[in-house]
Amino acid sequence: MPQPERAPLRGSVEADVVVIGAGYTGLSSALHLAEAGFKVVVLEAAKVGWGASGRNGGQLVHSYSRDMDVIEARYGSTTAQVLGSMAFEGAKIIRERIDKYQIDCHFKPGGMFAAITAKQVKQLEHHKQLWERYGHQQLSLLDATEAKSHPAPGATAPLCSITVPDTCIHCAWLKAKLLHSSHWGVSCTRARRCCALSAATLPWCTPHKVR
Repeated sequence: MPQPERAPLRGSVEADVVVIGAGYTGLSSALHLAEAGFKVVVLEAAKVGWGASGRNGGQLVHSYSRDMDVIEARYGSTTAQVLGSMAFEGAKIIRERIDKYQIDCHFKPGGMFAAITAKQVKQLEHHKQLWERYGHQQLSLLDATEAKSHPAPGATAPLCSITVPDTCIHCAWLKAKLLHSSHWGVSCTRARRCCALSAATLPWCTPHKVR
């Protein structure tokens, strides 16, 4: 989906809040603030979704790079509980926004992790037990017969599987749709990135002011 052209900021603009960076975090923050009635300006040095927001596989997952018991052992149970809730809340917020604003981003709910070895079966069982310890009951463990009725790519004979509320989306379409909806009251403009400000670099910077 083509993105609308965003000219570099010239002159001055006033806003209640200025968001630096038009990735998922920046756009989501700007939308949240605009929904609350704030006048928001988003500044982006390159293109919207230029970094990881526009270059990922498009999965909404609820896990971290470390298991929850590892996180709890290092940071304590309170922090682990908060992070566990955040993992599911983040995906929930995206689903709600997609539904509320009717964003066509190839939304496909549901996912599966399949185990094809005995070791992987134990890993899936451990994974499910961990999340249930933090109050999350969205995971379903399927036996071999049930798993075969929900085929997963590359898993021809799964011993078991876990169904998850994860979702696939088209990341480029999602951020492009977010940007297209100007009626949300969020202005997005380009700003040249200056590594340092000095008499030598100032002439190369587009003159602008955001207050």
